[in-house]
Amino acid sequence: AAGAPSAACVIIVSGDRAAESSKSLVADQSMPVVLDPDFSIAGKFGVHVWPTTVLIRPDGRQAGHIGGLSDSFPADLRAYLDFAAGNIDQATLAKKLSAHQLVADGPNQRADRRLLVAARLLDAGQVDPAAAQVAEVLAARPDDPAALFLRAQILLAQKEAAEAMTILDKLPAGSVPPWQLSQVRARALIALQRWDEARAAIAGAFKLNPNPADAHYLSGLIEQHAGNWPAAAEQFQLAYEAARGIRR
Repeated sequence: AAGAPSAACVIIVSGDRAAESSKSLVADQSMPVVLDPDFSIAGKFGVHVWPTTVLIRPDGRQAGHIGGLSDSFPADLRAYLDFAAGNIDQATLAKKLSAHQLVADGPNQRADRRLLVAARLLDAGQVDPAAAQVAEVLAARPDDPAALFLRAQILLAQKEAAEAMTILDKLPAGSVPPWQLSQVRARALIALQRWDEARAAIAGAFKLNPNPADAHYLSGLIEQHAGNWPAAAEQFQLAYEAARGIRR
């Protein structure tokens, strides 16, 4: 558009089907495509909703993060580009985004926002309110992998591990970052006393995990159950250090 800030665009395709999915993009787009089969790039940018648009300044700082494709996406993107270019300040950006949301808040955007709220509620231990938010999303999008994955975590918090495992087993391949799926599966398997399977599952929870504290803690429980006391102590110590950002 006339007067729009200039920007270089790159498409990043995540998941184990990234190479296959990228073929149509390469044919249809003039922008370069980067494959992210192990979700490493997605993890670095805090991507939890697909698609997500991330704006990066020339100095490497993140200037914007837009989850999903809402009705207000074009206007939101323009506002973030103006902010990244220094044409508007943070306060003006916030006003523009708020105004866009009021006039163009589509059902997909509302659903994505409910999932973000649900995740925060669950992290805060507010299980029932989180469940209510996820139920609203699943009523409209019953096959949504992100909502189902969050539903499984809620069921675990409600001590319904068997039902949680049923959901986890049915999630499409590549729909959730592998380390997240491995970690939640391990937690469910521990709750079900399926210790050997839990040990196999937790092995995949460390690679690319930005904060492996929970993975180390679960590994410690597995070692403790097996009577491997030194290994258990080591894992619990690593969990403590990871939770506090201590690097060895």
